[in-house]
Amino acid sequence: MSGTAKTRGKQELNIEDKILGKVRLDRDKLMSYGFTPEGDELIFEKVIFDENMRAELSVDQALKLRGKVIDKDTDEEYVALNIPSFTGSYVGEIRQAYEDLIRDVADKCGSPVTFMWEQTTRIATYIFERYHESPDNPFSTTGDYMVFRYPQTGKWYALVGNVKASALSRNKKDEDLIEIMNLKVEKDRMEDLLAIDGIYPAYHMSHKSWITILMNGSVEDEFIMELIGRSREFAKGKDRGNSRKSK
Repeated sequence: MSGTAKTRGKQELNIEDKILGKVRLDRDKLMSYGFTPEGDELIFEKVIFDENMRAELSVDQALKLRGKVIDKDTDEEYVALNIPSFTGSYVGEIRQAYEDLIRDVADKCGSPVTFMWEQTTRIATYIFERYHESPDNPFSTTGDYMVFRYPQTGKWYALVGNVKASALSRNKKDEDLIEIMNLKVEKDRMEDLLAIDGIYPAYHMSHKSWITILMNGSVEDEFIMELIGRSREFAKGKDRGNSRKSK
């Protein structure tokens, strides 16, 4: 599917995205941590879990981190690390050791960000500049969703979320995290909008009046802002004093 991250071909965990999804890594801090340049990437290796396993991390030019664990006895990748069906104390301890390493890199080489992808950050900045409105988290138990509201009504006009790529793909094994934005649109525009690459039927909202945009740059910022303006008009409602929240 256009715009989504490449599938790994089997159902897998994505430990790096889970921990680093909303962390922006800093190249200088990575170098200080011990990453070394190798071609276009930064490389880091560390023995973990009782000296039996070696973690190998790489960071590309976009500061995207990927990694794997190598079994030192066989010098082969320990594939059980990212397969959720592999359970038990041994794989659990290795997985925990790897997660601890990734969290340490996040803590020492990165800074938290509100949104996972750059386009979403730009759009949030445009919204604030134009409307002086910032997002809030309506769900206290998770930071995966943020909403923009029309102040006088409290109604949502945009919802940003982080979901598995399989939510928008026919490949239900794609576990990579993506960032999406849901907007309300005119029903008579729905067919034309859904024909645009990067726009999909709404994720977990009414398909009759909401759409989902993949925030990876496949839809231009200017067009997204146009759609946000229309969605915001819906959030105003006929009664400016109405305090009900959109759902």
